Amino acid sequence: MSRLLMSLGMLLICLSSTAGVSVTVPKYFEIISIDDEAYEQPASFDLEADENSLENIIEFTPGNHKLVVKYSDSFSVPSNEQDEVEQELIHSRPLIIVVDLENNYQYSIQADRPKSYQEAREFASNPTYNLVRQRLGDPDAQSETIGDSADLQRLKRLWNNTSDSDKQHFLKWVENK
Repeated sequence: MSRLLMSLGMLLICLSSTAGVSVTVPKYFEIISIDDEAYEQPASFDLEADENSLENIIEFTPGNHKLVVKYSDSFSVPSNEQDEVEQELIHSRPLIIVVDLENNYQYSIQADRPKSYQEAREFASNPTYNLVRQRLGDPDAQSETIGDSADLQRLKRLWNNTSDSDKQHFLKWVENK
């Protein structure tokens, strides 16, 4: 009996060390690629269905991964015809998320979904999100935001593409704030 328990224990340890990691992506973020491979939305993925129930849950092996996503949502807008409305698809530029996924965590991309056409246009021009993780199997574990926000990523990209002179002017400005 003890050999059976020991074998089961070893099997559980092996399974947990090779367990997959999942990332939840809200339905209003379109997944463009994963690890430089084009991603196709599942056939069952329906933007018009219940907005609280649809998310893409993608399984990964632990380690470094790159997701390219963009905000993409449809809004009703008045058309030129009297009393008619059209659907307009609003989307952002691609966002690159590079993350080192660890075993025993559930990850999710979180962003407030715009509620109006105008909010969606503003969000699409400057999308922000948080990458959040929560330890699995621990109901008391707090979620934690990891990685850089889209704003911080954008600032780093701007900094890297800015002249030395502009960097000096900016640092002086920050000191005076």
